[in-house]
Amino acid sequence: MEGKRAGELEQRLVEDIGATIGEEAWAVFDRFDALCESVAANGPERLARSVV
Repeated sequence: MEGKRAGELEQRLVEDIGATIGEEAWAVFDRFDALCESVAANGPERLARSVV
């Protein structure tokens, strides 16, 4: 699943987190999306360091 995001899984995760912390899913998604973008931006660098 390299480079792809699973929309259904993301939606369920965002809804579950929102229900747990008492926030609307859209607000959770905004932060979740920023986190995913940050992780993805550093992906190639992390992969290069992990090559044995």
